[in-house]
This record gives sequence, structure tokens and C-alpha cells, in this order.
Amino acid sequence: MARTTPKKLKGDKKYVDAPRLKAIYGYEDLFKKQFGNALSLGLSDVKKQIQKQSKPQLLFKAMNTPTFSGWKLQKKYWWQGLQISIENKKGSVRKWETDTDSGKTKMLYDYGYIRRTLGADGDHIDCYVNKDNESEKVFVVHQNDPTTGKYDEDKVMLGFDTAAQAKKAYLAHYDSNKFFGSMIEMTLTELKAQVIGKTTKKIK
Repeated sequence: MARTTPKKLKGDKKYVDAPRLKAIYGYEDLFKKQFGNALSLGLSDVKKQIQKQSKPQLLFKAMNTPTFSGWKLQKKYWWQGLQISIENKKGSVRKWETDTDSGKTKMLYDYGYIRRTLGADGDHIDCYVNKDNESEKVFVVHQNDPTTGKYDEDKVMLGFDTAAQAKKAYLAHYDSNKFFGSMIEMTLTELKAQVIGKTTKKIK
């Protein structure tokens, strides 16, 4: 069973927006009214909620606390001047599914995203946070698609003192080293200047 945290890995989930939802379910107007055009939800999540409800209107009541990515937040906090939203806190189990497989991963660190950022995949920039260690160092993993070997997105490692610690923490949540492309080091100040309030294709 694969052990990954594939919230945004290409091919892991089919994401749908309002127009595509209309073609599938005919709920475009309701979807737009509740979420607008910008929000995309995992198709499997939408299906599950529709199956639970006798009326499509109740779909939106059931999903009244989604994040931009469709994951319900477990907590939020400020860390070293960064606004962090946590989808899976340390010790929790992150369930995942692909087109051909499913499983779960026990999180060894808080996992979520940095608010007021936009990454290469059109979503917030993801991060792992060692919350109890306020290190000024930041390590950014340039994650690859394990199938193609090409760059996919960035994962920011916060609260780690050395590159070795950051890499070990990252790989502990994946079943293959092929996800790890490369890693760079920078300061918190440099990270904030590059990503806060901006669209960042790849952190450099």
C-alpha cells in the first residue's frame, strides 16, 4: 500500500470546477452560488457528499468548511510571522486516494499550507511544520512527479535545523524517493519575500 500525502500530485485526483460539475451533475448554479468559479473540489469528495444527500442543496451545507483544496482544516496558527493552515496535524492520519489505489499516512509533523501564497499547481504552497522548533532556516523540496521524473511542486519544510533533518522528515511521508527532486535552503526572510502575496512558479 503506497504511503504518500498526495493532496495535489498530478494524476492523484481528478479535480472539477463548476462548468465540469454541470456536465456531470447539473448543479452548476448551486455550486457557483456557494463557492464561485475559483474553487475546485476533489471529484471523489463531491460524489460522496452527493450520495449522502437527498437534495443537492444539502451538499453545500455538508461542505460548509472546505479549504481552497477541499480539505477541512484541523487548526490554524501563526509561526514565525507566517500564517499556517493545517489540514493534518501531527499524529493524525491522512487518508488519500488515486485513480487506482487508496491508503493512509500517519503524519509525523503538522501538514498544511502557507496562507497568502500561490504555488506552481495553482493552490497554496504546502508545508510541513516542526512547530516546537523556531528555526530561522527554511528548506524547500522541489518535488517531482514519480512517474515522469519532472518537477511537480514545492514542499516547504519549516522548523528544521539541518538539511538532513528536513529531508528525512519529508521522505518519512512517502513510499518512494522518486518524489524527492532536489532541495534548497534559505532564510525565513527570503521565503517571505518570494512567496507572500505572490504567485510563485518555483521557489528559488
